[in-house]
Amino acid sequence: MSNNIDAQFSAESDQLIEALVKFQAQVTPPAKNSKGHNYTYADMASVRHAIVKPLSDNGLVYTQPTRVDMDGDGNWRNVIITRVMHISGQWMQGEYIPALDNATGKGNVHWQDGTALSYGRRYALMGLLGLAAEDTDAARSTEVPKAYMDRYFELVQEASEVGVPSDQMPTLPEKPTSAQIETLAKQLKVMIKQMEAI
Repeated sequence: MSNNIDAQFSAESDQLIEALVKFQAQVTPPAKNSKGHNYTYADMASVRHAIVKPLSDNGLVYTQPTRVDMDGDGNWRNVIITRVMHISGQWMQGEYIPALDNATGKGNVHWQDGTALSYGRRYALMGLLGLAAEDTDAARSTEVPKAYMDRYFELVQEASEVGVPSDQMPTLPEKPTSAQIETLAKQLKVMIKQMEAI
């Protein structure tokens, strides 16, 4: 399973689709009311404020339970299940796996899980409902979860503690993407292992 959100539908979906069409015509974009690393974004409270009434007005409601399963490498991971249901009983849902690197056990893993789940719930819900926050700009497409950045800086600290010279540390771009952060984190982990092996 990838981090893409592939929608699944109930056997019948005509009433659900009709309600979603009306919902999307009525909903206003969530306000970008929070700041991250070089970007602004709509937090979950802003998203809920924008969607709850138009969902309810069209006989729609959503739930976002999670489950824990194991990936192909034997690592446990959280899976967010976003399900939108219509009063007819029809539904659609998507699954999203929030990325979290806690392989070394460093830092407060429970806090990192909470941060990644919070980001994932917002991302999955907006994606499934076809929403974009107002004042859309290029920064939104490169939004990096706070857990990614926190984990990166933890690895920088760990690398420094084991003796990696500061001039050999990976350079952080001004507006990094999640993929860039993942690449830099992998580089740091290799450096840390090399220093620990000395």
